[in-house]
Amino acid sequence: MSSPIQKVWYIQKYNIPNGLPRYISHDAALSRYTFITDPSNPSYAIDKKIFSQYQYQQHLQPFLHPQEGDVRIEIWKYDPAPLANQELIDKLSLALCYRDTDDERINKELETMINETQW
Repeated sequence: MSSPIQKVWYIQKYNIPNGLPRYISHDAALSRYTFITDPSNPSYAIDKKIFSQYQYQQHLQPFLHPQEGDVRIEIWKYDPAPLANQELIDKLSLALCYRDTDDERINKELETMINETQW
Protein backbone atom coordinates (compact mmCIF):
# COMPACT_ATOMS: atom_id res chain seq x y z
CA MET A 1 0.00 0.00 0.00
CA SER A 2 1.32 3.40 -0.94
CA SER A 3 0.61 6.97 -0.01
CA PRO A 4 -2.58 8.41 -1.54
CA ILE A 5 -0.78 11.71 -2.19
CA GLN A 6 0.08 12.31 -5.82
CA LYS A 7 1.26 15.93 -5.59
CA VAL A 8 1.52 18.67 -2.96
CA TRP A 9 0.91 22.35 -3.65
CA TYR A 10 0.74 25.37 -1.40
CA ILE A 11 -1.65 28.26 -1.81
CA GLN A 12 -2.75 31.36 0.07
CA LYS A 13 -5.99 30.82 1.96
CA TYR A 14 -7.81 33.62 0.15
CA ASN A 15 -7.12 31.99 -3.25
CA ILE A 16 -8.94 28.73 -2.44
CA PRO A 17 -12.16 28.65 -4.48
CA ASN A 18 -15.43 28.53 -2.56
CA GLY A 19 -17.05 25.13 -2.77
CA LEU A 20 -13.86 23.20 -3.47
CA PRO A 21 -14.47 19.79 -1.82
CA ARG A 22 -11.60 19.23 0.59
CA TYR A 23 -10.88 17.18 3.67
CA ILE A 24 -8.56 17.96 6.57
CA SER A 25 -5.34 16.00 6.17
CA HIS A 26 -1.65 15.72 7.07
CA ASP A 27 -0.61 17.31 10.38
CA ALA A 28 -4.03 18.93 10.84
CA ALA A 29 -5.78 15.53 10.71
CA LEU A 30 -3.06 13.89 12.79
CA SER A 31 -3.63 16.47 15.51
CA ARG A 32 -7.36 15.60 15.59
CA TYR A 33 -6.77 11.86 15.89
CA THR A 34 -3.75 11.91 18.24
CA PHE A 35 -1.94 14.01 20.81
CA ILE A 36 0.19 15.78 18.20
CA THR A 37 -0.09 19.58 18.44
CA ASP A 38 -2.40 21.28 15.95
CA PRO A 39 -0.33 22.99 13.23
CA SER A 40 -0.67 26.69 12.53
CA ASN A 41 -1.43 26.12 8.83
CA PRO A 42 -4.25 23.92 7.50
CA SER A 43 -3.76 20.96 5.17
CA TYR A 44 -6.40 19.56 2.83
CA ALA A 45 -6.78 16.44 0.69
CA ILE A 46 -8.50 16.85 -2.68
CA ASP A 47 -9.35 14.27 -5.31
CA LYS A 48 -7.14 14.69 -8.40
CA LYS A 49 -10.12 14.76 -10.80
CA ILE A 50 -11.97 17.41 -8.83
CA PHE A 51 -8.80 19.45 -8.39
CA SER A 52 -8.12 19.27 -12.11
CA GLN A 53 -11.61 20.64 -12.86
CA TYR A 54 -11.17 23.51 -10.42
CA GLN A 55 -7.63 24.17 -11.59
CA TYR A 56 -8.88 24.59 -15.14
CA GLN A 57 -12.20 26.35 -14.46
CA GLN A 58 -10.96 28.67 -11.70
CA HIS A 59 -7.55 29.34 -13.26
CA LEU A 60 -5.75 28.24 -10.08
CA GLN A 61 -2.33 27.54 -11.58
CA PRO A 62 -0.89 31.06 -11.00
CA PHE A 63 -1.76 30.77 -7.28
CA LEU A 64 -0.15 27.35 -6.70
CA HIS A 65 3.40 27.06 -5.44
CA PRO A 66 5.47 23.95 -4.65
CA GLN A 67 6.74 25.31 -1.30
CA GLU A 68 5.19 28.65 -0.33
CA GLY A 69 1.70 29.38 0.91
CA ASP A 70 -0.28 29.24 4.12
CA VAL A 71 -2.39 26.21 3.08
CA ARG A 72 -1.06 22.78 2.08
CA ILE A 73 -3.09 21.15 -0.71
CA GLU A 74 -2.58 17.43 -1.25
CA ILE A 75 -3.73 16.12 -4.61
CA TRP A 76 -4.85 12.56 -3.96
CA LYS A 77 -4.81 9.58 -6.34
CA TYR A 78 -8.35 8.75 -5.22
CA ASP A 79 -11.30 10.65 -3.81
CA PRO A 80 -10.97 10.97 -0.02
CA ALA A 81 -14.72 11.60 0.39
CA PRO A 82 -16.05 8.01 0.56
CA LEU A 83 -13.71 7.09 3.43
CA ALA A 84 -13.70 10.47 5.17
CA ASN A 85 -14.83 10.86 8.76
CA GLN A 86 -16.99 13.93 8.18
CA GLU A 87 -14.39 16.63 7.43
CA LEU A 88 -11.30 14.49 8.21
CA ILE A 89 -9.51 11.98 6.03
CA ASP A 90 -9.77 8.40 7.28
CA LYS A 91 -7.21 6.95 9.66
CA LEU A 92 -5.80 4.33 7.28
CA SER A 93 -5.16 6.91 4.55
CA LEU A 94 -3.59 9.20 7.14
CA ALA A 95 -1.22 6.42 8.21
CA LEU A 96 -0.32 5.81 4.56
CA CYS A 97 0.47 9.50 4.12
CA TYR A 98 3.13 9.15 6.81
CA ARG A 99 4.34 5.74 5.70
CA ASP A 100 7.91 6.85 5.01
CA THR A 101 8.37 9.25 7.92
CA ASP A 102 11.36 8.84 10.21
CA ASP A 103 9.85 10.96 12.99
CA GLU A 104 9.62 8.60 15.99
CA ARG A 105 7.02 10.77 17.74
CA ILE A 106 4.69 10.66 14.73
CA ASN A 107 5.24 6.94 14.24
CA LYS A 108 4.38 6.27 17.90
CA GLU A 109 1.17 8.31 17.67
CA LEU A 110 0.18 6.57 14.41
CA GLU A 111 0.80 3.17 15.99
CA THR A 112 -1.38 4.09 18.96
CA MET A 113 -4.11 5.44 16.68
CA ILE A 114 -4.13 2.27 14.56
CA ASN A 115 -4.12 -0.04 17.58
CA GLU A 116 -7.07 1.82 19.11
CA THR A 117 -9.08 1.71 15.87
CA GLN A 118 -11.77 -0.94 15.62
CA TRP A 119 -11.76 -2.27 12.07
